[in-house]
Amino acid sequence: MDAMSEQLLRYFMLSGSQLVKLHADMHKTVPPGSQCQARVEVKLTPLKPEESDQPKHFLVSVRFYCQGTPPAGQEQERLFTIELVINLAYVQFSGDPISFEYFAQHHASLSRQIYPLIQSQASTVLHQLGLSMVRLPMDLSERAVSDSGTVH
Repeated sequence: MDAMSEQLLRYFMLSGSQLVKLHADMHKTVPPGSQCQARVEVKLTPLKPEESDQPKHFLVSVRFYCQGTPPAGQEQERLFTIELVINLAYVQFSGDPISFEYFAQHHASLSRQIYPLIQSQASTVLHQLGLSMVRLPMDLSERAVSDSGTVH
């Protein structure tokens, strides 16, 4: 990976976000103080913007999926599921113009900036569902992100 792909944030700034989908299901009542575990997946997908007179801009669709189950060792039925889809707009503010293809190839480098935004929104939904005991990490390690833009 070259230096530019590692530092895509040096050339692009987040200029807007839009929540386009929010779906949450409580499959089973979770009493206050109960323990549960959550499996989280975040998928980033670059979207080619329509041609316009605006400066170089690109879109990233972010899908956050979280499934809650009882602690390990117990019956593994689903307790809850949450799905968020947020579209993010990025504008290039420095450097030579970057092609969409290059942006799409290296968009996963944006995940450490994107994740706290998603984490904040997801934590609010968890709290509204009475699941404030579920704690999502505040940040991602570099090893958690694959080149495809999927966070594990």
